Amino acid sequence: IGSGGSPAAPAAEGSGAEGFVAQAKGGACFQSEELQEWQRQLELESVELAAGRRELGERWHSLRRRQLEVEREREAVAATRRELDDRIQAVEDQQEELGSEKERYISKRDAYNERFKSLREHQLEVEKAQSSLVADKEELAARWGSLQHRQLELEQEAEKVSQQRADLDCRHCKLQEAQAEAEQNECLILRRETAVIQEEQDLEVQRQKLADMKTKATKLLEQAAQKELDLIPRAKALNDEKALVEADRRNLQKFLEEAVSDHNRARFPVPGYWSEVSHRRLRVPWPEGSHAFKWLLQQSAIHPCCDGRDGRFEVGSIRRVNVWRLQNAVLWRQYCAKAEDLASVHALRGLEARPLHPRIPTFDRPDLPECLRWWKAFNHGLNEVYLWHGTSDANIDLIAKGGLDERVCQLDGMFGAGLYFAQDSCKSGQYAARDRSGSHWFFLCRVLLGNPYMTQAAMPRTRRAPDRFDSV
Repeated sequence: IGSGGSPAAPAAEGSGAEGFVAQAKGGACFQSEELQEWQRQLELESVELAAGRRELGERWHSLRRRQLEVEREREAVAATRRELDDRIQAVEDQQEELGSEKERYISKRDAYNERFKSLREHQLEVEKAQSSLVADKEELAARWGSLQHRQLELEQEAEKVSQQRADLDCRHCKLQEAQAEAEQNECLILRRETAVIQEEQDLEVQRQKLADMKTKATKLLEQAAQKELDLIPRAKALNDEKALVEADRRNLQKFLEEAVSDHNRARFPVPGYWSEVSHRRLRVPWPEGSHAFKWLLQQSAIHPCCDGRDGRFEVGSIRRVNVWRLQNAVLWRQYCAKAEDLASVHALRGLEARPLHPRIPTFDRPDLPECLRWWKAFNHGLNEVYLWHGTSDANIDLIAKGGLDERVCQLDGMFGAGLYFAQDSCKSGQYAARDRSGSHWFFLCRVLLGNPYMTQAAMPRTRRAPDRFDSV
C-alpha cells in the first residue's frame, strides 16, 4: 500500500514505469480523502454490522431459549394428554365394570323375581289348602255342635219318658187299688207301654248313630290335625326360603349402595388436607387453626362492635378460639355435584358468572394455612368464596350432619327465604348468640355464588334469585 492508501503497481522497465509511478503519486492526494471517507464509512458499517451481529446473536439465543421452553411445554402437554388418556381409559374401564355388574345384578334380580313368583304361587296354594282345612274344621265343629244339641234333646226326651214311666207306675199302683178301673184301662196301658218300649228302642238306635257320627267326627279331626302337622314343615321351609331371598335382596341392595358410594368417592375425592374420614366423627378438632381463625375473625370485622336488631357482637371480646373441621363426605359430594350442575346450567343457557364487584377481601400472612387461601384454589368461574355464617349452639350438630337446609328458612327475611352469609364476621356475629358458657359459634363456609344479583332494596317473600341469576 502506497502513501495514499492505494495499492502499489508492479515496477516496469524504462519510462513507462516512471510515468506510472508519477501518475500514482500525482493522484495520491485526491484518492486519500476519498479513501478516508470510504474507510470511515467502512468503520461505521463494521460497527453497525457488529451491533447487528450482537442483536442477531441475542435474538438467536432468545429464540433458542423460547424453542427449549416450547419443547418443554410440548412435553408437559404430551404428559398431560397421556395422563388424561389414562384417566379416561380408567373411567371407561370403571364404566364397563359398572355396566357388567349392572347386567349381573339385573340377571340375578330377574332370577330372584322368578323364584319369588314361584314361591308366592306355592304359598298361595298352601294358604288355599289351609283355608279349605279351616272350612272343613269349622263344618265339623258345626256338625259336632248339632250332634251335641240332638243328644241333649234325646236325653231330655229320655227324661220325659222316665218321668212318664214313673207316672205309669204310679197309675199302675192306683189301678191295682182300683182294679175295676185298671181292667177297663188295661188295654190302653199296654198300648202305651208298647209305645214307650218302641220309643226306647228308637232312642237306643239314635244313640248308636250319634256314637258313630262322633267316631267319624273324631277321625276327621285327627285327619285335619295330621294335615296341619304335615303343612307345618312346608310352611317353615317356605318361610326359611323367603328369609334367604330377603337376605339376598338386602345384600344386593347393600352391594349396590357400596358400588354407588365408591363411584361417588372416586368421582368427588375429599380434600387432601382432611384427616381420616369417619361417618361417626364429623367434627374433627383442628387446634393448629385456632390462631389463624382468631386473626381472620378480627381482620374481617369492619366494626369493633356490631349492635343491631339481630343481636350484638364485639370482636374485641374474643380471647380464645376453638376450631373443628367439618369432614362430612356426603355433604362434600353433594356440594361438588351442585357445582357441576351449576356449571352445566350456565353452559346450557349461555350464562357467564360475572366477577364479584366489589371483590371479597382476602387476608393473608406467611403462617396462614394453605387450605384458608381460597383465592388460589377455588373455582373463580362460579365465584366460589369463603363466607361466615353465625348461628346458635343448638344448630351446630344439625348443620354438621345434614348441612344448611333452605327448606326451613323463613319468608320474612330481608331477602326472602334462603341461606344467609356475610363477608364481615361482625355481621354474622349478630346471629351467633352466646351460649351458656359465653361462647359464639361460627361456620366458615365454602359458598358458590354463581352469577349474583346485586341490589340495594329489600326482597321479602321471595324464594329464589331473579332469572339468569344464582344468588342475591
